[in-house]
Amino acid sequence: MTHLLEGSVRKDGQQLRITAQLVRGTDGVQLWSQIYDRNFVDIFKVQDEISEKVSQALRVALRNGHGAGNREPDVRAYNLVLEGNYLKARRTLRDVEKAAQLYQQAIDISPDYALAWARLASAYLYEEVLKGPPSEDQNRRVLDALDRAVQLDPNLVWAYYTRGGFELNVTWNWEAAQADAERMREIDPRSDLLPGAFGDLAILFGEVNRAVELYRDKVDRNPLDPNTLDSLGVALCASNRLQQCLETRLKVLHLHPEFDGVNSSIGMARLYLGQFAAALAAMQREPNEDYRLRGFAIAYSALDRPTESDAALNSLTGKFAATDAYGIAEVHAYRGELDDALRWLDRAYRQHDAGMLYLKTDPLLRNLHGDPRFQALLTRMRLTGLR
Repeated sequence: MTHLLEGSVRKDGQQLRITAQLVRGTDGVQLWSQIYDRNFVDIFKVQDEISEKVSQALRVALRNGHGAGNREPDVRAYNLVLEGNYLKARRTLRDVEKAAQLYQQAIDISPDYALAWARLASAYLYEEVLKGPPSEDQNRRVLDALDRAVQLDPNLVWAYYTRGGFELNVTWNWEAAQADAERMREIDPRSDLLPGAFGDLAILFGEVNRAVELYRDKVDRNPLDPNTLDSLGVALCASNRLQQCLETRLKVLHLHPEFDGVNSSIGMARLYLGQFAAALAAMQREPNEDYRLRGFAIAYSALDRPTESDAALNSLTGKFAATDAYGIAEVHAYRGELDDALRWLDRAYRQHDAGMLYLKTDPLLRNLHGDPRFQALLTRMRLTGLR
């Protein structure tokens, strides 16, 4: 099996929404994807459109070839990787842990399946981010899986993409992350992973307009991916394109209602637009307790309900101080409690909180930008005078 065509159909009366994507079987790279909104009477016309687009994508893929390291995997292993990809994209800890189990099962079937090793590393990395401060044992299993993937296929773009994510989220080695993004571009200048890798670097460095451009490019290539849409929403809010940010996050909710944090992110977009009551309503629908409490503390403050805001903040601090110091700092910053915000940011720095990657672009922290202590923190993070 060299290529797989996936898709789904949703019907509402006479209206159809058809999604289709062509995936390369050897490494899971998406070659083409598209959403079609059509009337039922046009169903055969849509079939012809999809057939033509798939044919074009296959012609390009066959012309470019796959590289010596991309051997065709066992179908059972490939299907397990696909299942793992679906679960990991939902971004909850339980789903990510299950995805890691599926990737390991794929490896048990095909020990030389490089992509399965790279995907396993990415699941382990996501577990680290979701659980809080990284440990040496957690770091080691990510790196061991990545080393195995690269050993099996030195040109596997997914391996360098995941390693760049590790360098951003865990080691805070910006130069190494940049080098891995460049290595990805050297291997495959057309890779669908490139806009995301360089977009993440742009957000880190505070280049919000460039980040929007890159994430839009990635969405154009894969309009169904919730993580890409979520990243685009972050960049849009950071660049003050607030209505577009809200629309993007509502699209995530429509396509992936189970996506972790989507209701909270909608609430934040509405908050930035001054829709405080609607922001609170969105936070109330958020199942993730950490995000929900953070959202309550901010939304109640915006609504001038300090008692409820304090209660939510106290609960957030009591339950999540060890894993979300950055989120607690966001609440204090929004409420104008600058000393407390900076104290919690210092703790987030010491805990290696992944939220620190948004230090330069987070709208909730803007009232800290003029404080010398905040500038000193940027210096400690090596985020001043970059590029």
